[in-house]
Amino acid sequence: MKKLTERGRRSLTGYAFISPFIVGFFLIFSYAVLTSVLFATSEITINKSGYALSSVGIDYFKEILLVHPTYNRSLVNSIRSTVVNVPLVVLFSFFMAIMLNQEFKGRSLIRVLFFTPVILSTGVLQKIDNFADIQNGLSGSSVSTTITQSAGIFDLSTFLLSLDIAPQVVIYINNAVESIYEIINMSGIQMLVFLMALQSISPSLYEASSMEGATTWDNMWKITFPLVSPYLLTVSVYTIIDSFTSYNNPVMQEIQRVSQGSLLNYSQLSAMALIYFAIMALLLVIITFILSKTVFYQD
Repeated sequence: MKKLTERGRRSLTGYAFISPFIVGFFLIFSYAVLTSVLFATSEITINKSGYALSSVGIDYFKEILLVHPTYNRSLVNSIRSTVVNVPLVVLFSFFMAIMLNQEFKGRSLIRVLFFTPVILSTGVLQKIDNFADIQNGLSGSSVSTTITQSAGIFDLSTFLLSLDIAPQVVIYINNAVESIYEIINMSGIQMLVFLMALQSISPSLYEASSMEGATTWDNMWKITFPLVSPYLLTVSVYTIIDSFTSYNNPVMQEIQRVSQGSLLNYSQLSAMALIYFAIMALLLVIITFILSKTVFYQD
C-alpha cells in the first residue's frame, strides 16, 4: 500500500473535518433546495391526498422581480445594510480582540462582558428587549427625549462636513453611529475568532521584530495582519451570512410577512427565497474570491 504524503494526509484531514457538512448537504440541504425549486416553478393545489403540482415555469420569478410592489426594495435595502454593516462588524471585532488580548487586570471578566452580545442576540432576550421597548413607549418617551436633546448638543454630520469630508463618507459614518448597538450585537463570535487567531501568533515573532527596531505599527501590518488574514476571510463570510439571515433583514421580514398572510402561497415564498439565496451565494463567491487574494498562509 502506497504511503500517504504529507499533502495527502492534510487533504484527508480536511475532508474529514468538513464531512459533517458534506453529509448534511446531500441528505438535508440539497433536498430542501430541490423541493423549493419544484414549488417555485409549479402551481400548488391542495387536495384530500395532500397537494398536486402543475408546472408554470418561471412565472413566479417574473412576478416577484417585475410586478411585486415591495420585494425589490427589500432586496436592495438588504444588500445595502450588509455592505454597510459587515465591514464595521469585522473592523470593530478585530480591534476589540486586539484590546482584549492585552495583559491587564480583570481581563477574563471583560472578555465575558464583551461576549454577552451573543447571548443578547438570542430569541428569548430579543423578546424581552421588545417588551421593554413597548413598556417604554407606554410609560412615556423620557429616554428618547433625553437622547434627542443630547443629540441636539452635538451634530456629528454637521461637524464632519465642516472638516470638508466627502458627504458619502459622512453618511457612512453617521449610519455606523446610528447602528452601533446592532454592530456590537453582531460582533461576539467574530471577537472570539480573532482573539483565538491573535493568541496563536508566537510572541517570538514580535520579540525578533522589536530587536530589529520595528514599531508597533510595523508589527501590526507585517506580522499581525498577515497571520490573521485567514481568519479575516472566515469572519467576513460568517458575518455576511449572519447579516443576510438576520431576523431584522428586510428580505427575511418580507418573506415572514408573506408567510403569515391570509392567502399563503408556497410557490411565491419559494421563489422569493430562491432569488434571495442565489443573490446571496453570488455575493459570497465574489467577496470570497476577492478576499482570498489577500490571505497569507504560513507554511
